[in-house]
Amino acid sequence: MFEVDINTLFTSKKYKLSEKRLFLTAVVQKTIYSKNIFPKNSDLYNYIYLFESLYKLDEKDKFKPYLYDSRTQLAARICRLIISKDDLEVEKELMEFHAKLYGADSLSNTDKKIKKDNNSSLLKDIINNRNREE
Repeated sequence: MFEVDINTLFTSKKYKLSEKRLFLTAVVQKTIYSKNIFPKNSDLYNYIYLFESLYKLDEKDKFKPYLYDSRTQLAARICRLIISKDDLEVEKELMEFHAKLYGADSLSNTDKKIKKDNNSSLLKDIINNRNREE
């Protein structure tokens, strides 16, 4: 399997913005499908809230609870949101968030290297660190 450094994908000048948007949707799908990062579908609520808040979705546009029953449906809706909103500033923030989430690890090896602590989650740690920086 080929390995990709997410930081390189998102910061490289050789890729057009449209290509980076596709990379972002691929990374988002990989994240949603990862049982190592989110063992249960209900663990995805905080992650999806990140998208809802960055895109400033109205109450009627927020993701309904039934979507959390299927990671495939959830990933499709998030990717459609990214493509349809076409918001450069939000996409840059999402790229930065995912680059931090995956660190310098390659996309193909990340699931093996992330260790889950029962008292904490990687997503919570990143969000908490981000809030402290602001």
